[in-house]
Amino acid sequence: MGIHEHYEHFPIECRFHQRVYTGYRWQRGWVRRGEWPHFWGNPPQGVKPEEAEDVLVAEEQGEYTFYNAFETADLISSVSRMVEDVRSGKNKKAAVKKWVSEYGFLGANLGSDFVHPKWEALADFWREAETLADLWGKYKQVTQRDMSGLRGWIRFVELPNDGDPLIPSPEGSRTKSDFSKEPGVMSFGTADLFFSATLEEIGQNPLRFYQLAGLRYILVRINGRIKSLELNYTGVEKIENPQDDIFKIRPVLYPRTLLEAMYLQFYILLSGHNVKICKHCGKPFPLKEKYSKNRVYCSDRCNNAAKMRNYRERKRQQVFLPR
Repeated sequence: MGIHEHYEHFPIECRFHQRVYTGYRWQRGWVRRGEWPHFWGNPPQGVKPEEAEDVLVAEEQGEYTFYNAFETADLISSVSRMVEDVRSGKNKKAAVKKWVSEYGFLGANLGSDFVHPKWEALADFWREAETLADLWGKYKQVTQRDMSGLRGWIRFVELPNDGDPLIPSPEGSRTKSDFSKEPGVMSFGTADLFFSATLEEIGQNPLRFYQLAGLRYILVRINGRIKSLELNYTGVEKIENPQDDIFKIRPVLYPRTLLEAMYLQFYILLSGHNVKICKHCGKPFPLKEKYSKNRVYCSDRCNNAAKMRNYRERKRQQVFLPR
């Protein structure tokens, strides 16, 4: 297999060989986080027994397989579906173990030694999984033109017209996007996007502004998660020439962890063209010319599955209607 078609347009090759062990088991233990993380099966000196937590451990640490994360486009959507399933009532530990058994550890507890992780704390895995799934859900709202969803976390505020030097806004700005959860409170952050349009003008064509503000927010969050990428190269080529020596190298980006590889995949998808997130399965799919501009499902299978789900939901609601 080669690199997935969703990432072929990116000008630099990306590689991450993920290790998947043949077996995993849950164990209660004690975790040291930070630059040099460590896991103890028995309480170390100075640690309270009640501080033990759930940790997923590779059983046979010498038996594993590898895969290149950039050969598949299902990693982020699979995390999103797992989180959604757990939030819907499925057992968290069972869902996490099943996902890790297929894709391997996220690398949430990776330290400065950069070795392949052999364990992962449930709390750290779940925090990272929810963060990525929530960001993917926001991207889905952007691509699906989900104004109801976008209005749930994006708003626009009017800037003071007194030219306050303490407000970091570009010249000519009248409004800005705002992601504060407190009504009536204006916040400033790196994800803010400024507009010369008034609130009234934004209200006349809101979709464009909400999508731009949403993408800005998503990109800022992604950029914060791919700062540790290693830029390296594979091979040096010399092109013989009678007059000059010409040398070429092949640059390659290497993420440190599977989690960082997924954020890089997210970034690459945003740098491409006409990619949409399926409303049913959450997978990315390209919008080709034969597709209608309002296509919301990646396949007929997802379209039919969504219709069946909606039909069952309507029947369920009818059962509870008062007679």
